[in-house]
Amino acid sequence: MVYLIIKFSSLIFFKLYLGFKVYGKENIPKKDAFILAANHASYIDPLLLAASFHRPLHFMARDRILKAGMK
Repeated sequence: MVYLIIKFSSLIFFKLYLGFKVYGKENIPKKDAFILAANHASYIDPLLLAASFHRPLHFMARDRILKAGMK
């Protein structure tokens, strides 16, 4: 439930305030698994990705990133 609330409010903010648009979304399969690789233009990319898809996304990160956050 929290995921959906954050996703919906983020999407509204990104579309209204930043003019966020998604291109090429028709290339993503609606039911099958897929891998989406972001180029990480900013730290907000994971939130933008999650807000732009109707399916829940699961994220992966290198172990060095997680260890750096623990310091």
